[in-house]
Amino acid sequence: MLKPEPLGPVKVVEIVAQIAERHRGDGRLSEMPEPEHPRAVVEFVLALGKKPHPRDVADALTLVRAERLELDSLELRLLQAGRRSGMSWRALGALVGIRSRAGAHKHAKRLGEEVTAARLHLPVEVIRGGTAGPVQLAELLQIARALVERWSELLTDDDIDIWYPGIVDLLETAQTRTQQVSLAAQVIDAVEEIDDLAARLQQPPASTKAALFVLQAVRGFRDRRRTAVPAPRRQQDADASD
Repeated sequence: MLKPEPLGPVKVVEIVAQIAERHRGDGRLSEMPEPEHPRAVVEFVLALGKKPHPRDVADALTLVRAERLELDSLELRLLQAGRRSGMSWRALGALVGIRSRAGAHKHAKRLGEEVTAARLHLPVEVIRGGTAGPVQLAELLQIARALVERWSELLTDDDIDIWYPGIVDLLETAQTRTQQVSLAAQVIDAVEEIDDLAARLQQPPASTKAALFVLQAVRGFRDRRRTAVPAPRRQQDADASD
């Protein structure tokens, strides 16, 4: 079965602007939802008629994939929070429609792999199969600790602050490769959200030089990991072309 390509960074504001620009002269622009409501934007595209512009369809599908990722990420965070609160896998599984303890644990692991892969803009097979190579653990722990220490000096909001306890927990338990990859993904995701917030508010992402240095270190770590991953072999594509 063919797997979707990694989604990559999604700028909802830019996508909404593209859709609005295509409909600037057709009298529907006043109905265009705000970027803060991606689902309403998708519904707007569907309401344009039975044959919407192909680019509108492409943009709307990108928004759907981004929203699905956000929901998966929220579910994963809730499962992790439940475990920290002492809830059993069986109890958590029942809440997400899974009857067995093993099934709930497997579901959380799958969510973690898919969310991590998406945050790093990598194929999920890279995370599952270990083809990305070992995480540079010493560097990862150093920048993660520095990020935690400088958190109060960073530009954050309530949504970004949700990352903090997860990063702190993983700093204490990042022994397996999966935990290390998850820590890397959470650190990177937190900094990308800080950068996005700074761009939206047109404010510096940090209030001190030391905190800015930490952000730069995380960006450098992220970029090195992405460029170090070899492109996966497309055997299925090659088979289809024979």
